[in-house]
Amino acid sequence: MSATKVDLLNSDMEVNSSSENLYALLQLGRGDIYRLEDLKQRLENGRKLYISDNNYLKKLASRYYGEIQKIIDYKKLDENSSKQITKNKLKTDLSISQNQKDVEYEKTEKVIGESITKKDLINLGIDVWRMEQRLNKIMQTIPETSQNLLKNSVQKIKRYLDKNYIEIVDYTNQKFNEGRNLDILAVEKSSNILESIIKETKEPTILYKNQVVNKGKVIILEKNSESTTHE
Repeated sequence: MSATKVDLLNSDMEVNSSSENLYALLQLGRGDIYRLEDLKQRLENGRKLYISDNNYLKKLASRYYGEIQKIIDYKKLDENSSKQITKNKLKTDLSISQNQKDVEYEKTEKVIGESITKKDLINLGIDVWRMEQRLNKIMQTIPETSQNLLKNSVQKIKRYLDKNYIEIVDYTNQKFNEGRNLDILAVEKSSNILESIIKETKEPTILYKNQVVNKGKVIILEKNSESTTHE
């Protein structure tokens, strides 16, 4: 063997670790199997090999270089393929997960558009608001256990509406602005207030996806700006 070829073999064997050469030799069944198994145990236990052991491995690696290199190259190819498969699988899983979310969203939209119409949800929102107003008036007259049951029932319906993008808005005692999208049923006047307010909500505003789908009906308490002087 020429000096150049020997140098190339030695260079390649140095790139391969002792453990790689060792495992390849065991796989090939080359060398003293019992000794190689003992060396394997030493490496796996974190112990260093003796100089004589390293020389023994180098001798075997030089003798069976071609076969060893095939084993190591195949293993690296297999590892790279496994990594790529795992990476592709992760991308596929993420894509499937996103598609499932899209399908679920479309199903929800379909349910709202077909089996449960937007009108049904609006009416349910108004009804649950009215129920809550009545309960507030009689709540103190019923047992605490019953109060909690009723409150939980109302909240459950509200969560259902919220899940379907329905929001109930009660403007009672809020400042009145002319630009608000409301139906004014009556206007009362008072000189005892600092600014005009919404005295009472007779029917709430219902929003669907932040858009008004049912205008609230209210009674306004307007500040009386006229003053009477007695001379």
